[in-house]
Amino acid sequence: RLTIIEIIDSQWPVKILGKEIRVGDHFNELKQKFGNDLKIIYKPEINPNYVVSFNCLENDYDGTLIDINVTTNTVEEIIYFINP
Repeated sequence: RLTIIEIIDSQWPVKILGKEIRVGDHFNELKQKFGNDLKIIYKPEINPNYVVSFNCLENDYDGTLIDINVTTNTVEEIIYFINP
């Protein structure tokens, strides 16, 4: 049973809320696409990058995380996860 998908290559686009995201996209592009819906999490003790989180509807335990490099402000990794 698959519980996580980690995308680290720009060849694999991901659609979230009908909008395409790729590794390498700049943070400003995400702000344009998602506006006020963009929620940023920054906990350097857990992850040195900024993280954008999208939870599944009515389910706070599964979702998508987007790692954004704090130096380049670009998407470094896209992670889809399901907690078993």
